[in-house]
Amino acid sequence: PTVEGAAGVCGVAPSTLSRWIKRSDFQDVYTQARRELVQRSLSSLQTASIEAIDALKRNVACGLPAI
Repeated sequence: PTVEGAAGVCGVAPSTLSRWIKRSDFQDVYTQARRELVQRSLSSLQTASIEAIDALKRNVACGLPAI
């Protein structure tokens, strides 16, 4: 990811985004958004891990585990 790429996605000039990045209020909102994204990602991984473990347990317990 680059400033240029992110600016293009946001529909602003790279210089505008560069200015925003330097602002503490922008950094606060950006940091919070990143935290929320990471938390959602971790929750998704935890759910998938539990489902994968359950599937493995069922496979081993069935008496004819698939290879």
